[in-house]
Amino acid sequence: MEYYMPRLVREARKRAEEQQEAVFIAGGTDLSLLMYEHLRSPKELIDISEIEELKRVERSDSCITIGSGVTMRELAECRDIPVCLSRGAAAISPAAPNTA
Repeated sequence: MEYYMPRLVREARKRAEEQQEAVFIAGGTDLSLLMYEHLRSPKELIDISEIEELKRVERSDSCITIGSGVTMRELAECRDIPVCLSRGAAAISPAAPNTA
């Protein structure tokens, strides 16, 4: 299995176009379980965890954009989102503080 860690979205996109059977990961927990159960066997992993552009939570008047690199803990600690989202993220991430 090949492993690739791009630093920019365009690098990740280009690699995915070149390697059609590649799988994107950020933490890899879900994929590791699938691999353990022999349900997935990717030929290449593209780790997007170091792409800063994907680690943002942005809010506008009409929407909230949560980047694919934002962890549940970071989302639980985010003060710029509705409380229901931060509490939901805290419930999923046991290490995250309970936000009110």
